[in-house]
Amino acid sequence: SLARGVSSVSSSLTQSRLASSTTKYRRPLRAVFLNQFEGRFTRYPRAKIYKAPPPGEFGAPNELLGEADIEIADGAFGHGGERNVFAMRFVTRTTFTKVTADSRGRQKREVEFEAKPGEQWVVKEDKHARVNDSFEIETHDKSLVCQVTAGNLAQNFNAATARLDSDIPRLKYLEAFLITTEIPSKRILFTERRLEADFQKWNTNNGIVLRAERPLGSGGGSSDEGRIRTEHVPQAFSHWTLADNENGVDYEDSDGRARRGRLLVCDIQGCYAATRRELVLNDPVIHSQSGEIEANMFGLTDHGSR
Repeated sequence: SLARGVSSVSSSLTQSRLASSTTKYRRPLRAVFLNQFEGRFTRYPRAKIYKAPPPGEFGAPNELLGEADIEIADGAFGHGGERNVFAMRFVTRTTFTKVTADSRGRQKREVEFEAKPGEQWVVKEDKHARVNDSFEIETHDKSLVCQVTAGNLAQNFNAATARLDSDIPRLKYLEAFLITTEIPSKRILFTERRLEADFQKWNTNNGIVLRAERPLGSGGGSSDEGRIRTEHVPQAFSHWTLADNENGVDYEDSDGRARRGRLLVCDIQGCYAATRRELVLNDPVIHSQSGEIEANMFGLTDHGSR
């Protein structure tokens, strides 16, 4: 359960996040080419790639996986409320491995990261002007923790639904990483693979449920009566994250007492990989009921119990 994955966050770290959230609104926007120069790429040699923190581990040290040459589009092809989105690609095949031991102590090498030339990736950059490195890393770390936490919950949801009906589509959040560059310019970026199919959104972070333009699933008709429709699965997931007592977040209240609050994953968006019957998702929002001391625990979009 997520209870084992989400840890308490110290009040000092929380206060730093709250200060960061107010600072953001005083910063000007970055100058960026939007929907221009998307096909023109600049090379960034020896970019450092870092692993995402574990679920719920705010403030955890960034673990360096390795370095790689990458190319980033000069113009953004999209943007959200907080970040601009650019196309990115790896110049050569990139693989990072680690050595682990099995139960008998025998060593084996496991792949932690792999990317191939020609694969489509994206990088996401803060829309606002930089303050300093630690501020920007913290901003991306909150997004990374949010996505990996939602991914952890999605795995638990898949296990629960598989016990009910093996035909229910699975949910999968994209694996995300942190990238830093030095040459030709210093940038700190969130990165993940590009969605493989048409983008869809199933619900928002303020309670709106969106109907798919084209129902997903086996095509409709009388033969589908009684079946769980694919577009209903994201709504069930959001409900399950809030309703299941195994999901939650531990925190300390203003008197230092241990508390446990509920959470809700929403803003469910991504694409449907029909051949795998899998919903591939990204950019989740998590609302956490964690008391005033932990406001915005999962970032500025975390509206708490509101």
